[in-house]
Amino acid sequence: MEGADQSQRVRKLAAMSWLLGLSYRGLVSIFAAFGVQISRMSAWRDVQEQAQAEQKARMWRPVRVLGLDGAYVRGWGTSSPS
Repeated sequence: MEGADQSQRVRKLAAMSWLLGLSYRGLVSIFAAFGVQISRMSAWRDVQEQAQAEQKARMWRPVRVLGLDGAYVRGWGTSSPS
């Protein structure tokens, strides 16, 4: 992110705090108590960024699948007639 003054850990912690139920104002107050200055808008952006990252992680990915059409060889597993 261009011009960001926050570390990746602060961004993740802000998003997690919001997910745990803190309001944006409460989040700013808690961070300020620990000496970390963050605005409500920055906290909102951090939550949005994390939500987009989670959405991308949940998207379906192509998977290789082996398909069978139901045809089989008659007589497998039986003894051959003599």
